[in-house]
Amino acid sequence: MGLICSPAMVRSPLPALTMGAVGTIDARCRLLLALRGAVQRLEAGDIVRAKTLQDGVRKYVDLVWMFYAMPDVCKVVLSARLGIDCGRSIPPVNQLSDDEKRRSCEWRKRSA
Repeated sequence: MGLICSPAMVRSPLPALTMGAVGTIDARCRLLLALRGAVQRLEAGDIVRAKTLQDGVRKYVDLVWMFYAMPDVCKVVLSARLGIDCGRSIPPVNQLSDDEKRRSCEWRKRSA
């Protein structure tokens, strides 16, 4: 297909993108709308603004990794953002406790 994607962590995509990658492979990108802005700024030649937006993306990546239940955190956050119940992850994947679910939603609101 001619696409060059980086399987690298979404936490710091700019190095791969500056070397010619056209995207990343990471499901958590669905939560990271700022990543699109970082890519657009990079393509426009504004590396300083792209770096600032990437730093904002890191907040969401930190949230996703906070309880080591990445798929469940993604579903909880997407449910809160969209107002639609996206369900929970299926075992054996780690699931959030009710307290962790509440804390994830509170953390997301504070960091938005």
